[in-house]
Parts: sequence; structure tokens; C-alpha cells
Amino acid sequence: MPLFGELFVSEILKRPVLDPKGEELGKVKDITVIRGEPLPEISALILEKKKIQYVLRWEHLSIFNKRIISARVYTESLQSYEPSDDDLLIVRDIFDKQIVDVNGAKVVRVNDVKLEGHNGHACLIAVDVGMRGILRRFGV
Repeated sequence: MPLFGELFVSEILKRPVLDPKGEELGKVKDITVIRGEPLPEISALILEKKKIQYVLRWEHLSIFNKRIISARVYTESLQSYEPSDDDLLIVRDIFDKQIVDVNGAKVVRVNDVKLEGHNGHACLIAVDVGMRGILRRFGV
């Protein structure tokens, strides 16, 4: 399942995810990450529809880019999502957190996260700590 180019998480948040018929499964609420080497990989998308959250596993996606996200499964196949402290979620656990910039030896705030395709997976490759990340989050 290729990821075309690179994209930022803020570009896909609140985007609809479509089933094979083109009907909406839900909107992207968050993204789960598996810690790993050499890069952390996306394991699932957390979708929200009518205040209910569902988990859509990475292997069930057919198209994943900033313009369209579609799945190989229908609503009946989705499992409800129960938040867990064991999960690493990009929006909940990484956005707006303070991290240490080892190059500049200072504490910075994570404004956005950059994803890129690698061996058929979407990998977390960078965090954006600049003004562009803030503007992207606000939709500018």
C-alpha cells in the first residue's frame, strides 16, 4: 500500500475516509504509531463518525495521500476504538508537546508531524517545530 510522496498529519486530519463504494467510513481523528527501527511506522488510523471512534488498520487502506484516503473494508468491518495509554497517538501524544532540539540545544514545541512512504508503510520521519507547522494546523 504505497504512500505517495510525503505529507503532514495536519493535512489529513478531519479528512473523510471512503469505503470501496465511495461512502464515508468516518473522518481521521488521530493516527497510531508503532515504535520501531529505523523509523516509527503508522499502524492504524483512528476514525470518528457520529461521536464514535473506530480503528482502521494500515493494511486495510487502499489509497493514502493528502487528497484521498480510501479503505478496502466497509463500516461493518471496523472495530470500535477504546483509548489506551499503551497506544502512541500522534495528535494526543506528540502534537503540542515540548521536545529537545539536539541541533540547537533548546526546547521546542511540536506543531506538526511529517510522514513519508517507506517499504509500503507510512513512517514518521520528522516533526515540524516552525511557524509553517502552526499555519498548516490552522488550515492556512
